[in-house]
Amino acid sequence: MAWRRCLVCKRLGSQDELIRLYAHGSKLRVTRSPDNQRSVWLCHRSECLNRMTSQPGRASPGLKQRIRSGPDWHAISLAARWSSVQTSLKFCMRSGLIDLLSNQDGSTIKEKWIALLWSQSAIKSSKPLSQPLEKPFEVFHLPVSEEALGAAIGRPPSAGLLIQPGKPSQRLLRHLHRFVQTG
Repeated sequence: MAWRRCLVCKRLGSQDELIRLYAHGSKLRVTRSPDNQRSVWLCHRSECLNRMTSQPGRASPGLKQRIRSGPDWHAISLAARWSSVQTSLKFCMRSGLIDLLSNQDGSTIKEKWIALLWSQSAIKSSKPLSQPLEKPFEVFHLPVSEEALGAAIGRPPSAGLLIQPGKPSQRLLRHLHRFVQTG
């Protein structure tokens, strides 16, 4: 695995955890595809994003080019995190670790599942579950629509998803924690 260093905080991270930036004229652009251009790396932490927003010229020495402005870092970070969540959701779906909330009753939630994902519209309607949830059950309120949540697993729009325990779901939970922190 290739390790890269954040331009601002100097933290080491894998390429999946960092945003790759390159110069396009006097502006910074984000890229995922490898090419032969000089690039710098930035992590998703809010301190690093805020520093690059206020000081886009920090990337100038690494890119050997004067930089005057950059993109909306928080939107880019949120999109990258959602992409990671979508990939993990698809893998969990293929592994049989996800079910739609509408297919379950309250008794199976307590015994079988480890997490519940709510879409934005489900949060607004806020239907309470029939039985109280026990720990270590986690509930994630995602800032995405029912359509986006359904599309992430290749199903029709869904207000909520239930996650079973398993290795792929543990990775999904890590991605969800990062996504919720960024949003």
